[in-house]
Amino acid sequence: MLLVRDNELETFKELLQKDNIQNNFLAFGDTGYLQEKYIIFSFYTDGKIYFLIPDEIKEIYSKIDNLVFHKKYKRYKTIHQYLTICLNLYGVLKKKKFVEIFNHYNEEKLNQKELKELLDDIMSRQQPFFMEEDFLASDYYGGDNFEELDFLLGDSNGISYYLPPKDKFLKYEDYGYYETTPQLQRLKDYIIKNMCGDDNTVNDLIDDIELACSLEESFQSIIDEFERHKVVFSSDSQLYDIGPLIIDVYNNTRTWQNRGHTYYEAQLITDQPLPLHIFDNLYIPTKKGEKLLKFNQFSPCLCGSGKKYFRCCGQNYQL
Repeated sequence: MLLVRDNELETFKELLQKDNIQNNFLAFGDTGYLQEKYIIFSFYTDGKIYFLIPDEIKEIYSKIDNLVFHKKYKRYKTIHQYLTICLNLYGVLKKKKFVEIFNHYNEEKLNQKELKELLDDIMSRQQPFFMEEDFLASDYYGGDNFEELDFLLGDSNGISYYLPPKDKFLKYEDYGYYETTPQLQRLKDYIIKNMCGDDNTVNDLIDDIELACSLEESFQSIIDEFERHKVVFSSDSQLYDIGPLIIDVYNNTRTWQNRGHTYYEAQLITDQPLPLHIFDNLYIPTKKGEKLLKFNQFSPCLCGSGKKYFRCCGQNYQL
C-alpha cells in the first residue's frame, strides 16, 4: 500500500466504504496495480464491470494505524518524487549523491540505510529508471549507452550538479518540463513570423527541438524536426537566420552531459570552449519538397560567426 499512487489510494478508499462499485470506464491506471496485488478484485456480469475489496482485506487494513501509515506513505512519496526529479534532470547519479541532494532540500534527512530499504520496495513496481549496486539511471541508458553512462558517473569534467532553488527544482518532477528560455522564445518568434503562423504546430516543433537539444542530437536531427512538422525553408537566407538561433538554444538547454547545467553554464564552471556544431552534408526541407541546400566549406558558417565554414565549425571535422 505504501507504493500506491494518489489516484489508486483514492479508488481504494472509495471502495472501502462500499460493497462494490459498478463502473465500466474506471481506468486501468486506477486499479491495475491494486488488482495485481490482489487488494482489489473485479468481476463482469450482464455487460457490467464491478470492483470490490474482499472483507478480509478490509479487516486487515482496519488494523493499520492510519497516522503511522500516512506518515510513512508521505515519506515514500517525497523520496520517490526526488528520485524522479534527479533522474529527469541528471539522467544518472550515484545513490550517495542522491542522498546528498535530497538532504540539501529537506529538513528530515535521509540516510543510506533508509534509501536502500525504500529502493527495495520501489523497484518491485515498474519504474522509468533502473538500479545498480551503487547508482540509479534513467531507462534511456538501458540499451547500449554505457560509455556515456560511465562518463557521467565519473568526474564529468569536474562539473558540479545543478541545484536551483527548491521551487524550480520541483518542477522537474514532470518529465516533459523544460525552461522556456529567452533563446527558445526568440527561435519560436522567428518561426511564427517567417515560416509558419500556426501556434499549435510551432509549439509542438519547439517542444521537439528542445528535447533534441537536451539529448544533444546533431544539428541535422534538429533540422529534421522542421520537416517532420511540415515547416519548410523558403530560402537559404532563412537557414542562415535560424542557424545561430538554434545554436543559441542548444547552448542554453540543460543536459545530462552537464549534470543539469547548460553548455554556457558548464563553460563558466570549467573554462572549456563551447562544443563545435558540425554542419556538413545538411539536407534542408524546402517548399518544393526538395532536400537541398547550397552549402559547402566556403559558405558562411551557420553558427553566425561571420567566418567561412572551413575556418569555423568545420575546421576540426574529420570523416
